[in-house]
Amino acid sequence: MRRWHIKISGYAPQEGTVEDVTDPILLQWGNTPRTESEGINEVDVTEFTTDLQWSNALTSPYEQGACSLVVPFAEAHKLVGLGSVEDGVFRPHASGWLTILEDVSGVLRTRFYGPITRVSSGVGVDAKTGARNTLRLSLSATSWLSVLSRGFKVTKSEDLSVAGSLISFAQWSSITQAVIESAYTSLPLAFETAWTRLGALQSLPTGEPLSQYATVTRGPIDVQGRNISQIQLPPFRATLWSVITATFQASDLIELYPRWVHTKQGSKPTVVYRLKPPSLSVLATNEDGSSAYLDEKYGTLRNISFVPDDYLDEPIELLDVTRFSVDYDGTNRVNYIEVTSPYTGASTFAGVPSDPIFDGYDIQRYGLHEYTTEYPYIRDEGTIREQVNNLTGYAALLHAEAHRYGTGTVETKYTPDTADHGDWVRWYSYGPDSVPLEGYVTSVTHTVKVNDTGAVTAISSWSVERVSTYQRST
Repeated sequence: MRRWHIKISGYAPQEGTVEDVTDPILLQWGNTPRTESEGINEVDVTEFTTDLQWSNALTSPYEQGACSLVVPFAEAHKLVGLGSVEDGVFRPHASGWLTILEDVSGVLRTRFYGPITRVSSGVGVDAKTGARNTLRLSLSATSWLSVLSRGFKVTKSEDLSVAGSLISFAQWSSITQAVIESAYTSLPLAFETAWTRLGALQSLPTGEPLSQYATVTRGPIDVQGRNISQIQLPPFRATLWSVITATFQASDLIELYPRWVHTKQGSKPTVVYRLKPPSLSVLATNEDGSSAYLDEKYGTLRNISFVPDDYLDEPIELLDVTRFSVDYDGTNRVNYIEVTSPYTGASTFAGVPSDPIFDGYDIQRYGLHEYTTEYPYIRDEGTIREQVNNLTGYAALLHAEAHRYGTGTVETKYTPDTADHGDWVRWYSYGPDSVPLEGYVTSVTHTVKVNDTGAVTAISSWSVERVSTYQRST
């Protein structure tokens, strides 16, 4: 495990308290009283780790971490954040934070960082003597972003003020006003404002405000719109994260998720806010600029001006594929696509609030299979319908003929820096001469295990959607 470093951090006892180890079993390795001052204490548990795993995804809970520890009883008192020795007995609890680091060419990259949500405890028995000699722990942890999932309330009483939890009405009004004003410029700017102001209300155990710890990443295709007046916010007893997602991710055309960015200096967490990127294959163009594949079914799609020309990069190639599987589901068929807006009026009649894109022949054969979504962020007078129609065309890039695209998993050798969730990837189905498959990574899991001999094995597993064998045309 020299390559990885696993650390547990937690709040130490208050100054002046002493915890005595008086358990008869623990006394076999010495009585070790401990005194800690209040604050954050961190312990490296790499030597005790037998396996670890972390995953990143586009949807909640976004990031998850796990590891298993085998700790000699004599070392149990060091496990700050996992438990405490009370009345001579180790009592586990889940209150610390888990950090997984990896040494990459001399630079430590953060693979996971977040609060521990569950601790499973047991004992190990010596095979020869039958004596209990080790404490066995399994840890589960969730994303650093989860600190925004703590409850809060707005109060008008000055006596009920607790940073990040009980927020004064004046402070909440100031934040809301700043977000609404910035939304008149653009929705991405409004989100950056909300992240800066709301993120400052919650801090990590180190005391660093969340808005300083993580920055916002936009694009490659910006979220469209500049209005949030139609958003229905959850009640004030909700969480800050539910307020953020309800305000800025009211349509499934939008992605909002955390992602780590790694550089030569280390790792930095970011929050990605963008429109869900379409398949590279369906964005392939003919000489007249029309979509090569979608034109076969739907005719020339409306010009989607907000898709940048430089978006058409090649997908990232996954190497050393050990296995993969892809499923195709006929119930995912989509032959009618429509994006609506609360400002164009509500109607049960097709084509009234906006102009749908549909495949009449497919509907006649298989029935109506629709994808519809309301997009509440566009209000520009005189161009609402044009903009909504543009989004309908964009939604067609994402959902048309969905039954022809698969979902699956790809397993490779351990390659954590090849691609990440939110990337388009490509791999060969049978060999370099076969037709490549393309897919969009929705989550990725990395697993590291140490066997009884000390040998380390590691694999990476990628969950993909919109898998196709279509190749880009020129």
